[in-house]
Amino acid sequence: MLFRSLRATYAGSDFSLLELNGSTLPGNIYHAGWDATAAAPPSTVGIHHPNAGVKSISFSNSPPSVWSTNYWQANWDSGVTEHGSSGSCLFSTTTKRCIGQLLGGPSACLSSSKWDYYGRFSVSWNGGGSAATRLRDWLDPNNAGLTAMDGDPHVTTLGGVHYDFQGAGEYVALRDIDGVEIQTRALPISTTFTPLDHYDGLATCVSINTAVAAKVDNHRVTIQPNLSGVPDPSGLQLRVDGVLTLLGFSAVHVGAGRVVRSPLANGYEIDFPNGTALYVTPFYWADQGKWYLTVNVFRNPGLGGVNSNWSGGGGIQDVGGIMAPLAPQSWLPALPNGASLGSMPATLHQRYVDLYQKFGAAWRVGAKSLFDYAPGTSTATFTLTSWPPEKQPCIVPETLVAQPLEQESAEELCSGIGDRNLHDSCVFDVTATGEPGFADLFLATQRLQAGATLTTVSVPKDPAGLDEPVVFTATVTPRVLGDEVPAGTVQFLVDGETMGEPVPLDSNGQATWETSRLEEGEHQVTALYIAKEGSVFLDSSSFDEIYTVGKK
Repeated sequence: MLFRSLRATYAGSDFSLLELNGSTLPGNIYHAGWDATAAAPPSTVGIHHPNAGVKSISFSNSPPSVWSTNYWQANWDSGVTEHGSSGSCLFSTTTKRCIGQLLGGPSACLSSSKWDYYGRFSVSWNGGGSAATRLRDWLDPNNAGLTAMDGDPHVTTLGGVHYDFQGAGEYVALRDIDGVEIQTRALPISTTFTPLDHYDGLATCVSINTAVAAKVDNHRVTIQPNLSGVPDPSGLQLRVDGVLTLLGFSAVHVGAGRVVRSPLANGYEIDFPNGTALYVTPFYWADQGKWYLTVNVFRNPGLGGVNSNWSGGGGIQDVGGIMAPLAPQSWLPALPNGASLGSMPATLHQRYVDLYQKFGAAWRVGAKSLFDYAPGTSTATFTLTSWPPEKQPCIVPETLVAQPLEQESAEELCSGIGDRNLHDSCVFDVTATGEPGFADLFLATQRLQAGATLTTVSVPKDPAGLDEPVVFTATVTPRVLGDEVPAGTVQFLVDGETMGEPVPLDSNGQATWETSRLEEGEHQVTALYIAKEGSVFLDSSSFDEIYTVGKK
């Protein structure tokens, strides 16, 4: 059964709201966004199925006018509607949101009257003043003050889906068949405001990432606050196999992996042997006395990037965790045993149960924690299974309550973030917590997603004799593959010493350096990428490669 029930209807604006049966829906649909404000956009489009035929689109290059108070009048410049188009949405070309649904009008293929009437979404919002005659009770069930919502994507890869996870405790963020594992620690925050998540419609309490741990070539690497628990604004602590380690300008080698400084200020980059890269950027929340982190993971572009979860479509999972790509035909990643939770449930309550009591609980780290702990503490110390509660209040006993910020102020702070998902998450966090620093966190994420790079250096397979020429080649690749090739220069180093001037990258993102002056013996060859000034790309460095020079 496709439709579960009729929820609301109002003849005054000609709308009816039907609730779909979520179990019958495919996993790759896109739910349209909507706008309940009364503002007229500069232009509109109508997307519809005239005469029950193939999907068509009609264009109006002027703002819609108000007709008979409750309706928009759209004047078509290209295309019209026909019988069977009724009920279709009129979309703003600016926001891509639905602002009304088609009542009817004189337009037709052979008609000279090229206009139609659409019930205004803003009128339907309050309708006849009751839950049975208006949209407000169903599209903003938590009375969060919503007046608009962007579209809701249901696709099968992490690259196309953003969802909020506000559990409290330590979770497996990513685990793959190459032995890579990344764990995050989330801390609950007391708030008085709970924004709505655009993906699943849940208005839940919030948590923040405060620490991260990783398994790198069978070694433990942790980045976390002072183990004593005493607020320390001086910085986070890096440990390798439990040993406090200072990260300077040189790499900290961890087996066949490493830890280096991130191209962003005060950040960390953990590089795994299989090409996966983890970027951790910390910020300090002075009012709360807590560190919070942005965690960004990039898989080796040569392995298919972040989207290579399911091998050849055969259902063999090679990546799991709360940051993994979605399972096929599912609204969430797979469970640890590979099972799928299926399509998004129809009710908010079941979505909450699936997300936190099934999915979240399954990915808690348990006894296999990679974190370091103070004596007498463990992963249980940080676990709060009741968080987030399904309903307000969002209060953690004996903690400061974060005061919310006006949404307009949050929008202004987050205005520099172009990606829709990141922008919405930024507004969500800044509004709920009142902490402006979250805008910097999302700006850092935006910079990494647009500009993080992978630098490699190749050395000849055969050793050279003393005084024989040898050519080294550096290649710079975006972590997120696209059409643009990184520009800038590469500085070659041998045994930590710079060799000559930086070499410009060519149009393929490569730079070569030739020398015949290497002394006999083994040498470490490294390439440092220096991004072109003004470029979106960020600096990076290669792993050290060993090259041997023999005798003459």
